[in-house]
Amino acid sequence: MSDTTKLNDGGAAFPIDRTRHDAFGLTKREWFAGMALAGLCQGYHDNEVIADTIAANAFDIADSMIEVGEDVAPHE
Repeated sequence: MSDTTKLNDGGAAFPIDRTRHDAFGLTKREWFAGMALAGLCQGYHDNEVIADTIAANAFDIADSMIEVGEDVAPHE
């Protein structure tokens, strides 16, 4: 990805009043990554995996969720 390409972060996970400049909340990407991280950590009970690798995998899952979510019609 080039430096000029904006990453699709999915927007706000919990939309808030954007007129407040002291609170912006999480993006959907951050929220999804956190949820994926919780699941990924369930499988590791020792130090065999580096934390950076697990975190990178969580964000890969989050990015996939956002991409797939764009193709799925919302429930009406």
